[in-house]
Amino acid sequence: MLVVGFILTSDAAFAPRFIARFFPPDYRPTASSLAREIGMRLGHWVRAQLLVCLFYGTCFGIGLGLMGVPYAFALGLAAGFMELIPYVGGLIVTALAILVALSISPWLALGVLALYLVVSTIEANILYPKVVGDIVGLHPLVIIIALFIGAEAGGVMGALLAVPFTVVLQVLFEQFYRFEEPAPAVIKAPVIEPIPEATRTEPARREA
Repeated sequence: MLVVGFILTSDAAFAPRFIARFFPPDYRPTASSLAREIGMRLGHWVRAQLLVCLFYGTCFGIGLGLMGVPYAFALGLAAGFMELIPYVGGLIVTALAILVALSISPWLALGVLALYLVVSTIEANILYPKVVGDIVGLHPLVIIIALFIGAEAGGVMGALLAVPFTVVLQVLFEQFYRFEEPAPAVIKAPVIEPIPEATRTEPARREA
């Protein structure tokens, strides 16, 4: 996977050219443009996901360190990596942290659980929709709905693929269902023709 990712990164035009080959010649420019746009949006989503994981791992590790839980740095690092898996990743690391905290005190284990609830709530309801929405270009409400539908339809895998699938749908929608707004009608003022000089002097001659 790392080798394939490196090759695709070094030759960014490979994927658009490869996808365009499956379309008739007249549609290849459109297919290539769509492939580039989808690739760029998905790249933005990956960067946003990494930022969210960095926030989660940093906050979780710092919280564990302040509470005096052993191996706080390692648990925070693991939490950052495991947060790539929605819902399940954070729970696995939290369960490990609770087991470590139980070796010291049950109250410390409850503190770890409370820390997880606070950090995960902030990350899921505030940070993730905002960061991903601003970077990818999706409205936060759309992201929340997509995550809900993906989790209900496909579980963990559905939640993981919900936002990328929504990004692809948005690119296709913008390409094929874009309606140009009609230009506003311009009302022209009536043009008043000047009265010829001969016409203006004719009534005066008749009165004379």
